[in-house]
Formats: sequence, C-alpha cells, structure tokens
Amino acid sequence: AFEKLSKLDRSIKLEIVGAPLDLKMVQELKEIVKNSCNIEYLGLVPRSTLLAMICRPECAAVLNSSKSEGMSGVLLETMSLGKCPVVVRGIKGNEAIVRHNVTGYIFTDNNDSFLDIAKAIVAMRSKKWNVQKTENGRENDPGGESATSLASIDSVLAQARQYTESFHSVEAEAQAYQSVIEELQTGF
Repeated sequence: AFEKLSKLDRSIKLEIVGAPLDLKMVQELKEIVKNSCNIEYLGLVPRSTLLAMICRPECAAVLNSSKSEGMSGVLLETMSLGKCPVVVRGIKGNEAIVRHNVTGYIFTDNNDSFLDIAKAIVAMRSKKWNVQKTENGRENDPGGESATSLASIDSVLAQARQYTESFHSVEAEAQAYQSVIEELQTGF
C-alpha cells in the first residue's frame, strides 16, 4: 500500500519505529528499506526522540498496523499531543481507544482501506493535492473520494485530545492506580 501512495507523491516518507521483536520480519524489512529511498527502519528509539518525531510538522500521521495490540501508550501519547492523527488497524486494542473519524482513523486488512485513508490525509495536509479542474471543467480530487468522507484532521485532533484528557490523563491514570492500591489495602 505504501508503494502505491509514494508513487502519487515521492516526498512521502515512512519511518518505522519499534523494537525488533520478530527477527525474520526485521530482516525482510531491511531488504525492503535497502531498495527504497522513502522507507526507513529506525528500530527502538528513546521516548523523547519518538515524541519529537510525532511533533514535527511533516509528520502526517502515526500508524499502528499491529495485528495484535493491547492499549497502545504511543497512540494515547500521540492523541494527547494533538499534532498528528493516528491511523490504526481495526483490532480490539486499537478500537478500545480510537473511534473512526472521531479520535483517529481505522483501516481494515483491505489494503485499499489503508490507502484511501492515507491518500485522504495527504490530500488534507498538502496543497499539492488540492482539488483541481480537469479539461472538461469538472473537479478532480487526486486524493480520491475518501478525502471527502473522512472527518477533518483538525476535528479528529481536537476530539482525540479531549478524549485522552478526559479518560487517560496523568491525573486520571494516577487516580485509577490509587483506587486499585486502596482496594488492595482494604481487602487484606
């Protein structure tokens, strides 16, 4: 899917971050990276570096393509920063915190689903893909029809930030831990 997207705009870059948990997959990934100037595997990076990467203006989205995931701290941190939207695979862990078109964007295992979302985000972020007139005077949106069916990035960022502040703030998490500790103490 990324190959199709990068053909539309060669400036798009995919930076893959994460611990090398599956060595076979990492080897395959390194082979792909060798043959692409638009894909980079960074491995495990310090939290401060990751947060700085997320806050860069050129960061269009944070992608979680895991096929199995608990509640992702990276997604919650990204959502709380309000700098770029999250795009996640539709699995239980991701869907527990991301609502499609509300607090982020959810794709299915269908490659076109991811591609449609990615193209729409790029279209919303890039003046290069703005609606253009065709020769016959009709409007042509190179981002595809999906660009109009996705909620605006600004709306998603605002709602994602509000969600994390309401349900996953440092204060809310600390209170939840405190409640568990108090419950354990009174139970003994």
